[in-house]
Amino acid sequence: QVLINGVAATPTQVRAGVIKINAQQNDVVTINFTPEATTGIRSASVVEKPALSVNGRTITVKNATATTVTDLSGRRLLTTSASSFTLPIADGKAFLVSMQTAKGEKVTQKVLLP
Repeated sequence: QVLINGVAATPTQVRAGVIKINAQQNDVVTINFTPEATTGIRSASVVEKPALSVNGRTITVKNATATTVTDLSGRRLLTTSASSFTLPIADGKAFLVSMQTAKGEKVTQKVLLP
């Protein structure tokens, strides 16, 4: 965009990369460079990552379609699609909770329960 004394003006292209601006002495010429950047991304959406909260021995997960709980030795204790579940004290205190979104994104967190 080219402005002469605050008024839009149309420059003339002389050759590739060169323009001519018809301005007079003491004119204020403003050139705003606003190149269009393209990324190839046609659309985007916000995806909430899976998260969990703990209350006692109850674990509540958000934004997950599948959750797997294993102990630290890798033994699978639970696989569920429920948003909330309680682990028995007999299963121990330390766990890995793996949550997966509908789009396949996985998040794993270590959880220590009382």
